[in-house]
Amino acid sequence: MAAIKQAHAERQLDDRWLEWEGDSEVTAAVRLDTLQVEGRFYTFLPMAVASPFSGHLNAPFYAKLDRRDVTRSRSLNRLFLDAGARACACGAGACAAGKLRTRGGGDRPDQLARLRGNRAASSSLRGSRDTAARRAAPARRVGELSRG
Repeated sequence: MAAIKQAHAERQLDDRWLEWEGDSEVTAAVRLDTLQVEGRFYTFLPMAVASPFSGHLNAPFYAKLDRRDVTRSRSLNRLFLDAGARACACGAGACAAGKLRTRGGGDRPDQLARLRGNRAASSSLRGSRDTAARRAAPARRVGELSRG
């Protein structure tokens, strides 16, 4: 909730966001059998925003109703993009270690792997001493996902 309050104070979010309750979840989905995927951003529904990696990223991004773009400069969206970068970095590490669980629990490479970021509770990164390092490392490994 701290990130929402901060974004509201900076006039990046309207009053309705102050009614948010609970955690938000950031997920990524990637194909395991091909690198040729035209990925998309989702905010519950597909957006007109291409993903910068071969997969899909879903988060409760702040976007206009037409969902044509994600404003990466908004602090709340940056928080979700950072969580997405961490999900992808963790997924890549799990895949390299042979520990990636696919949807349905099978080992078939044609299944979608669903990678969960940490629950992107709005206070999850605020106030942490190692925030910059935690944000920078996964983003570098995932093709600068959060810089778009």
